Amino acid sequence: MTAWTTGQRIAPGSWVAPDDLAGLAEALNRRRLLVGQPARTYPRPAAGLWVGSAEDHDTVSSMYSPFRYDLNVTIAEPAPGPLGPSPGNPRAVDWLHTDGRRIVTDGPVGAEEVLLASLLNGTDTWTDPVIQTGRTWARADHVNELRHAVELLVRGRWRLRVILGSGLYEGQPDMHWAGGYLYAGSGHEIRCVAWPLLYDPPRGLHDVTIGAGSYLELAVSEPCTVRVYRCLRPVDMPNTPCTWNSWGGGDWGEPGGLGGADAQMIGTVSCTPEGPNRLAGVGGAFQAMVDGAPQYLTFARSDESAQSVAFSAEAVLEFTLNQPPM
Repeated sequence: MTAWTTGQRIAPGSWVAPDDLAGLAEALNRRRLLVGQPARTYPRPAAGLWVGSAEDHDTVSSMYSPFRYDLNVTIAEPAPGPLGPSPGNPRAVDWLHTDGRRIVTDGPVGAEEVLLASLLNGTDTWTDPVIQTGRTWARADHVNELRHAVELLVRGRWRLRVILGSGLYEGQPDMHWAGGYLYAGSGHEIRCVAWPLLYDPPRGLHDVTIGAGSYLELAVSEPCTVRVYRCLRPVDMPNTPCTWNSWGGGDWGEPGGLGGADAQMIGTVSCTPEGPNRLAGVGGAFQAMVDGAPQYLTFARSDESAQSVAFSAEAVLEFTLNQPPM
């Protein structure tokens, strides 16, 4: 397998080697996994063949279609929700150009968008958009264009649903409670342990650096103030629900799951039903999860209102691949 460094190209007029395509296969599978899709086996010619004859170029020409399709559809514009319980994650995928515009593969293009093909060759489609076996010669330009497309897809912004799995109810400390509610009443407080599901090996966010533009967004039924924590315990959601007294594999350090060994404060957000209710400064917490820490959040009220609040949450995470282009 031949990897390439950013900007490395095959000289125009050169023959195309099978390993040039193998490097592309690894890079595309890296991005398929990021969007929650399984890796695939891309067709390739036998080892040692070079595209120097009609017999060989037919084989390689027919391989461009799956590469292009995955870049156009499966990776750049994937269907939401392939990872985790339905509706899964990510809910939305944006690949970002260096200037912050969203990279798209089909028009019309909005003011905050840029067409992938225009970045590759200044047009609205691939070079030789129709690859025909036996008619279209496999050229270095085709491989170079695919490499360039992969190099452009190194920064992303994912919108992830936070699964509100376990309610912790102070009034029934050994009973699992429904997630998605928060209550601040003394002796009857309700908190929630939730699951952003960033990474379900090998699929999801992995080997990336979370950006400073990331945030957590809450929707609430009533005005309230919510504290958000990174849960430090290795909760096994959804298999073993939490309670006020237990995280499923043992007791919390403090009942309610907010002791020093149980949770780490991320921040507080004042919420209204009208929204938007966004908590910035979440990059460090989500980076820890991406790097292998438990992928759970704990939500609690910090206001004194006795009103019960229904809520939902989404994480909007900006990131950069740690080892581009592969």
